[in-house]
Amino acid sequence: MTNLQMIIFWIRLIYEYAVLLHGSEEKPLINGIIASPTISLIGTHMDLLTGSDAEKETEVDDMFDRIFKELEGTPYERHVDRERYAVDNTTALDEGIQRLKINVGGFMKGMERTVPINWMDFQIEVQEAGKTTLRMSLDKASAMVKYWRKLNEGGILEEPLARYLWRNELKSSEDDDDVVFKDFIELMKAFGLLFEKIKKAASEDGPRVFVVPSRMKTKDDDRLEVKEDEKQTVSIYVTPKDFLPDAVYDILVVRFVSLSQENGCCDDPKLFQNQSKILFDDKHYLRLGRISIDNKRSLKLEISRMKERDADGTNKSACKPHPDVCKEVLQVLKQHLGEVYPSKRVVGYALKILCLVCSNTEEPHFQELEYCLKNENMTCDKTGELITMPAANVQKLFAAGIVHKSSVTDTAHQSSAMNKAFSDKKLRELKTIVSQWYDSNKCVPLLKVLFRDKMDNYELSPETHTMDLLNILFERGHLSSQNLGLLCDTISITKQFGLLSKIKEKLPSFPDVEEGTISKRFTSHRQRLMKFGMKTNR
Repeated sequence: MTNLQMIIFWIRLIYEYAVLLHGSEEKPLINGIIASPTISLIGTHMDLLTGSDAEKETEVDDMFDRIFKELEGTPYERHVDRERYAVDNTTALDEGIQRLKINVGGFMKGMERTVPINWMDFQIEVQEAGKTTLRMSLDKASAMVKYWRKLNEGGILEEPLARYLWRNELKSSEDDDDVVFKDFIELMKAFGLLFEKIKKAASEDGPRVFVVPSRMKTKDDDRLEVKEDEKQTVSIYVTPKDFLPDAVYDILVVRFVSLSQENGCCDDPKLFQNQSKILFDDKHYLRLGRISIDNKRSLKLEISRMKERDADGTNKSACKPHPDVCKEVLQVLKQHLGEVYPSKRVVGYALKILCLVCSNTEEPHFQELEYCLKNENMTCDKTGELITMPAANVQKLFAAGIVHKSSVTDTAHQSSAMNKAFSDKKLRELKTIVSQWYDSNKCVPLLKVLFRDKMDNYELSPETHTMDLLNILFERGHLSSQNLGLLCDTISITKQFGLLSKIKEKLPSFPDVEEGTISKRFTSHRQRLMKFGMKTNR
């Protein structure tokens, strides 16, 4: 990406998270000119420009003109401060910095929620404190040297080192050390910073061991690349609109390793900075790696079926991964990419597959996976003529449109009373009771976190009432008069058991909900995230 593209990307990212994510594109104007939140552009190292002062000013103006020209007509244009700050890094009291401080003070006074002007002083104090409290001398902690070496050489973080690094936080809390430590670990897991190695035998002694993907080594050989899939493989390409954050790879590695462990796989995954190989179950494995597409950093995810043999040792013919496995992997991929890219409208990504319509062309190119899964045909004109082809083969790979019978574990709440459909009148009454309860207890933000896997973020962002969320769930088929299991799970996960009594008063046939009885409607990651969030909000 060029410097200009990078600047526009970050402006769009701020707009994505600070405006769209909170459901309001019409922010109040500051001083009647600039929308809140305000984005100021600061050009540094003006002292490195060549020429006279006038020539430097001209070059600076030209740079800002190009940026402002690129912003014209965009929804985030109104959030950008038009003041041109050019900083000379060799000057102690630069004029541009002084103007910035004054203007920032004015922006803060115009904000909906004001921030004290001395926040900069506080930030400086924190940074200074960090120079002494966040560093560790190996001379003072020689016992930690062996643990540091493991972390630096292989990304292995053992419990003694983790506890040493967090010793001040563990001691300062009123809670038990083990409780705080467990919360810290869950928080780091939630953000894809580490995962725990599972001991292969219950009899194994020793401290807990964690793996930090960002500290893994790079593997230079056997890199993933854009190529036609082998018979036993299905590939998905993650292509960003503008830019792929480095953290995406680490987050996905942690999520897929956790999924592997949940499926009973105890073998250590083969992890590197640029590629990973992770068992999915006893017949499938995943490969995830960084690649480049159109000079942009992208990701490739391969879902492969292992080589299989009969009992007599005869090799079976290679075949594609099971559609249910591909479907589950795709859902997990979309879910966690959605946490990095809350909306596809401004800053987003696309999931693609290699084009199957004209696979013999010299230059490999792609089809949008979502389009192929939702439409009857896919088209391509790369050969010079427009060709159409049924998308059924792609849909079969991901079990698209196939309805499976509910498993026993997925029907824990579906008693005979639930199987009997509620009348429209009772359903409206139920939705009203649930909505009033969660609204009065200010639980809408909590529900947005819980339902993140069930609806797109652009649908979640603007909603401020529980009824709106319930209506979307009904529209999407997650809830119905014959299937209220998701609602039962919601009550259980959010621990709003008082609501159950309210419902029973009006609708005695509503099924019982027991604490801790959770079906597979919400992922284990989502449940852990909710549990941690509810604990920290007490």
